Amino acid sequence: MKKIISMLAGMMALQAGAQNVGIGTTTPVDNLQIHGGAAISSAISLTNNNTNAGLYRGLRLGIQFPAGNNAPNQYGYLIMQNNLPFNIYQTPGGIATNRFQINKDGNIGLGTTAPDGFRLAVNGAAAIFPGLGQGATLYVADTLANSSLPVGIVLTKNATSGKHFTVLAQEQSKALSFLQSNFKTGTANSRTILMQFDSLGNTGIGDVTSAAMPEVRSNFHVFGDQRIEGKGNNGGLLDLHGKLGDYTNGSSIRFYYSPLEYLSEPTGLTLRSNYFIKLNDANASTNIAKTFAIGQYIAPFAGRTTTDYPGMVFNLNGQVGIRKYPVKSESTAVQVDIEGATRINGGLSLTGIDEASGKVLVSNATGNATWQNPPKIVLDQSSTTGQSAVEFRNQGNYVGSFGWSQASTRYFLYDGNTNTNPLVIKDGRIGLGDRNATTNMLEVNGNASKSTAGSWLGNSDARLKKDIQPISGALQKVMQLKGITYQWADNKTGIKRPEGAQMGFTAQNIQQVFPEAVTSDAHGYLQSAYGTYDPLLIEAMKELLKKIEALEEKVKSLESR
Repeated sequence: MKKIISMLAGMMALQAGAQNVGIGTTTPVDNLQIHGGAAISSAISLTNNNTNAGLYRGLRLGIQFPAGNNAPNQYGYLIMQNNLPFNIYQTPGGIATNRFQINKDGNIGLGTTAPDGFRLAVNGAAAIFPGLGQGATLYVADTLANSSLPVGIVLTKNATSGKHFTVLAQEQSKALSFLQSNFKTGTANSRTILMQFDSLGNTGIGDVTSAAMPEVRSNFHVFGDQRIEGKGNNGGLLDLHGKLGDYTNGSSIRFYYSPLEYLSEPTGLTLRSNYFIKLNDANASTNIAKTFAIGQYIAPFAGRTTTDYPGMVFNLNGQVGIRKYPVKSESTAVQVDIEGATRINGGLSLTGIDEASGKVLVSNATGNATWQNPPKIVLDQSSTTGQSAVEFRNQGNYVGSFGWSQASTRYFLYDGNTNTNPLVIKDGRIGLGDRNATTNMLEVNGNASKSTAGSWLGNSDARLKKDIQPISGALQKVMQLKGITYQWADNKTGIKRPEGAQMGFTAQNIQQVFPEAVTSDAHGYLQSAYGTYDPLLIEAMKELLKKIEALEEKVKSLESR
């Protein structure tokens, strides 16, 4: 009887109006309207035999109205029994397809089963659109301000294994954001850092740790090799410039062996020279201002000051400096300014030498330059068989050269017109006429003459001699010499011999009479100096004259009888 009365009371509460049904209201505005009136909530509960009508049993869909109907605290709700999932299905093609799921842990799946360990899983593309006057923003936040766990976005091909993923995340305890990837084992310990951003605005590319990045004192840090490649018809371009509108500071690239060398001097580490490429827009020194330099850089270890040592310098005046900044006040006269000894391995072409041609402008220690003959020019040939030479040309045409040949270990003067070496110096000996002197201090290949008046002179002062003795038996020795005529048949020594009949002696004949006047050359052939026989001939003539005078006296004596 009570059940029947309850049903009648419920039916009386249903008011029909234009096909709308109201529960708790006589003027429903929807097909079905449940009105709680002054009640705390209005709800629909769905239960079965396994659940009773308790507040948190089965499925309950409703709206909460706290006491006083305080609008900011009103909310709608969907309550599920804590061990049951909630699904929304569609039936495309007559097949029930799960479009939305909330599992027992409160995780949500869109187009897929709600995952364990993740609050939201989406099967398919997801789009975020901005509201009116807003940007499209996705917030990923953590409620623990000092959590050591990263908070971010993970892109992966396999959420189950965690392999092949890319992460954009933030480590709040380190004030560091990073982009990392893993294409190996899928474990966090083997991750590879691609890019990092710290709270100071510094950026690191490569496997740069969060602790190391701030120590480098740079806004951008690259770990590993990098390449800039052009696109289309353009080449790769890297622009470096100072602060916009600031023309007091330039920009630079510095090269270090290790970031630690920039900070302090570790125990046992010797000081090393690092390197830089630098644009000096302004500087207290007028020679350094407006220059582009490549050089060495000493890192500022504790107690040391920063020092730049330029290697190659270019300035706005068109000057080039080597190991120094060019002196701008001399730009009209000096285009290349070099400090220190200079070695040139290869050809050197000097044009436009001025100030009574043949002189070079040389700078002293204070930077003052004067025209003078160079005190030293060094040509260093690194090859073991090459040559170092000064080449001479006339209107671009080669005419000759003078230099050193390492292959033949000799100095040479080469005549380009005859393709010969008229002068050769080797082992302190001089050869003339393409002759490589091997035995005597001076050797001539061919005839030699003195075309002007005068004589070949040599010291003959008695004060420079000792053990002076007269030559005896000169006539007898001269009588042993055999004058001959001959023609040269020399195809062994390389000396160019005169053609036609010649007069002279053989060294073998001279050696029999004067063995001390004959020596051997480098090839073993005998040689002698013809001019040394003059004293012998004089004394022989004197002996012969005495004999003639004696004979004349005998003739006179016979005639007087």
